[in-house]
Amino acid sequence: MGRNPTARLLDKRIVAADEAVADHLALVRGTLVVRLRRVRLADGVTMSFDETYLPRGKKVGGNDLEAEPVSIQTMRRVIAFPRY
Repeated sequence: MGRNPTARLLDKRIVAADEAVADHLALVRGTLVVRLRRVRLADGVTMSFDETYLPRGKKVGGNDLEAEPVSIQTMRRVIAFPRY
């Protein structure tokens, strides 16, 4: 028996890509992108917080909640954020 995975969209907004986001998406810094902030749950219990950046206008499976998240831990490793 597996867990029932769900996601709750906390915030979706258009933001200007900072240098790190622009580099990862191969865009020019300041380009407008969609930022999604979600909580991932298993059986109603919070498992992770995800912050995902997508180029504007990009369709992902017809549903932004299906977009594959980039975890905060992964982003810290990739762009060398300090650990808290």
